[in-house]
Amino acid sequence: MNRKLVSVNSNEIEAYSEEELTAEIGSAFLCELTKIENSTTQTDHKAYIQGWIKSLQDHPQAIVYASTRAEKAVDYLTK
Repeated sequence: MNRKLVSVNSNEIEAYSEEELTAEIGSAFLCELTKIENSTTQTDHKAYIQGWIKSLQDHPQAIVYASTRAEKAVDYLTK
């Protein structure tokens, strides 16, 4: 996407992680839109997102930030 990674907390590692979370949320949105069922997606998606629980507990605003960016990306892809 060639965009600068920006973190809620201005940390490069967290910025990369938030971008990954954005991609996972976007993937979930796209699966819902295209009616791709869970049985056909990778089985590690759930575990991957569950790994975010600690991070999101520490920085709850990150989920809102990532979800907003995911929604914008999905809108771009589907319009």
